[in-house]
Formats: sequence, C-alpha cells, structure tokens
Amino acid sequence: KFLDEKLDILFVTSLASKNWILDAIAKEIGSRSNLKWAIYYSSKGKETYIKIPKSKVIFFMHQALLDWFIDIFKINTNEVKVMCWYTHPNPKHELKRVIDSYKISFGRAHKIIFACNRYKNLWIKRGLDSSKASTILGGADETIFEFHNRKFSEYIGLCSSYYERKNPILLLKIVKLMPHYKFLILGKDWEKFSLIDDLMLNGNVEYIDFPEELKGSYL
Repeated sequence: KFLDEKLDILFVTSLASKNWILDAIAKEIGSRSNLKWAIYYSSKGKETYIKIPKSKVIFFMHQALLDWFIDIFKINTNEVKVMCWYTHPNPKHELKRVIDSYKISFGRAHKIIFACNRYKNLWIKRGLDSSKASTILGGADETIFEFHNRKFSEYIGLCSSYYERKNPILLLKIVKLMPHYKFLILGKDWEKFSLIDDLMLNGNVEYIDFPEELKGSYL
C-alpha cells in the first residue's frame, strides 16, 4: 500500500521478479537513503487504467518496463525525473523494431544506468546522449563478505539459468581444463544446452535444477 503523500522515489519492477535480483537492487537503493520510497510491481498488460503514486523520481528496474509503461503511466518528464536500470540485451531486444522503440524511450528518460561499459558504449553509438548514460559496477561489501582463498576449495559454483549469452561453450572448456575441481551449477534450463551431455560426461559437474514453483522467476 502506497503512502498518500508524494514519494521521492518510486521503483517500478516486474511482479515476476518480486523477491529476486531486480527487486533486491531496488530495495537496496531505497533502504540506503532517508527518502520516501516504494516499489510498484508491474504486470504487463494490466496497467492501462492504473494510476501510480506521485513521485519526484520514477526508477524503472528494467529497460523493457520503461519502454512499456512510460506512455501508459502518462509520465510528464518535465515534472518527473525518469531513470532506468539497463540489465543486458537478449535476442528479442536486439530486433530493429525494439531497438528503435528503445531509442525513443531512452531519449525521454533523464538517466540510463548500465551495469557495464560495453552496453553503455553500444547505446551511445546508437544515438543515446552520453550525458544520460552512467555505468555502475557491482561490488561486494567487505564488512559482510570475507575474503577466502579459493585454492583450498574443491568446488566452483555457478548460479545461473541457461542462456546463450552466458557463453556455455566457455564453461564447457573451463570444466575440461580443470578436472581436479568440482563444478556445481544451480539454475534452470541447462538441459537446453546442445552440449549438455558433453558437459556432464566430464564427471566433475553437478547440475541442480530449479524446483517447479521457481521456474517463473528470473535468474
């Protein structure tokens, strides 16, 4: 339930990603400020007549959300600062019609925040105003995560769903080059990898599939 008074920041993320990575990033940003903030969980196709809370800043946690809802929410970008977290492209987002649509929505936003310079530079080449583009690299809090020397562990963990952009061929090469290590893959859809049999035949890989109730989540 949103506050009746105007918010400082409204984060917009997908209902499907609730309690997952993008949701966690929004909560982390909000919790580290003294500002009034809330999260709006979007379900595409159901927001046409929904009014969102008034906010000084609207922060879309995925580029597709910005593209879908900047018009549906009737956001006046002269009055509201619009920001967007750019995660990474997937094949569907690299179609010309999608790129052209993103160019328009990115142009209306005040800031697009990228997780790496590669995609920031790509969109600048596509016409994004460089003053609107920022890169924020992820890091670890040393007060929470203690350094440990990995040479004393026989396990290497990979928490990831299967996508071609995750470079599964490289993973297969690494597994073959490091037979003295045990690889633990936690994720979903790795059975779709065309060389999954070759990967498992190395004998040093264990794959833990997601339970069915988590299949709709993002990873």
